[in-house]
Amino acid sequence: MQYCITVDGGTTNTRTILWNNAFEECAHAQRQVGIRDVATSQTKQVLFTAVKECLEEMLADQKITYKDISCILAAGMITSDLGLYQLDHLVGPVTKEDLAAGMQKIAIPEICPVPFWFIPGIKNMGGKIDESNFTKMDMMRGEEVEMVALMAQLQPDRECVVVLPGSHSKFIMLDKKQRIVGCLTSLTGELYALLVTNSILSSTTNKIFATPDNYNRDMCLLGYKTAKESSVGRAAFSTRILKNFTGISEIEATNFLLGVVLSNDISLLEQQAFFGETGQKPLIVLTGKEPFRQGLYDILKLDAPQREVELLEPRCKNMSAQGCFILAKIRGII
Repeated sequence: MQYCITVDGGTTNTRTILWNNAFEECAHAQRQVGIRDVATSQTKQVLFTAVKECLEEMLADQKITYKDISCILAAGMITSDLGLYQLDHLVGPVTKEDLAAGMQKIAIPEICPVPFWFIPGIKNMGGKIDESNFTKMDMMRGEEVEMVALMAQLQPDRECVVVLPGSHSKFIMLDKKQRIVGCLTSLTGELYALLVTNSILSSTTNKIFATPDNYNRDMCLLGYKTAKESSVGRAAFSTRILKNFTGISEIEATNFLLGVVLSNDISLLEQQAFFGETGQKPLIVLTGKEPFRQGLYDILKLDAPQREVELLEPRCKNMSAQGCFILAKIRGII
């Protein structure tokens, strides 16, 4: 039996999965090491070691060797200048075929004897970036393979914006030909985490995060409306006012704060960049991390009921790996 491996390398974590020839997960390994550690340590050795350990751990788990591995597919920040091997971004619009053609086979013998197939990221623009156009620039590394996996579930011949909320929320534009046109990035999740755990509001929320189980729609909408009527900074401080003078609970406070920070994402969706080729507003598809996804859905239904919005549950458990497989098949690797 031949196996293949997928590597998803991010800012803070590296995840590897071993798959059999029926594309069933056999083993996985993870290290809390990413390109941030390369940046702080000023050496890539920490990342090389993490990937090597993950690969060897999975082989030992299944009692196999590298002779049993047909290919290693890698995507994410692992292809950045701080990753295992730097690949230039492709410039949107980009098709699945473009991504497959952009894959590069690179041997890294200090990690393992099997070459890696690296998948490039995508950026909005080519050419010179300066003070006059930098706001139009954005890029992704890793989300493009997730989009490849999601495309089969999206409406054909329809412009859409796919929202992948998380620590760094991505707003990815697809045209009617299902080409990835580009993206915008928001630090909404990271901002929320900082406010909840490392600000004066941490005593108000008791460092409790909103979760799918404790999500409070009414408080989330109140937080959004407060931010819209004043500002994010003022609304965030209002979390403390509500706690001190109205006695809201810690869970209510953290859901109010969730709505406050999600107002940033609603502002992004209202930008001209998300109007389609015909000037019409495209379909908004919400997927990814909860309760950010549900919060955005509830806010859009309240504030923009005329907008077409869909909640999308991915069919596959691991979109990143599935996207890697699709591209590898197009390229003829598997």
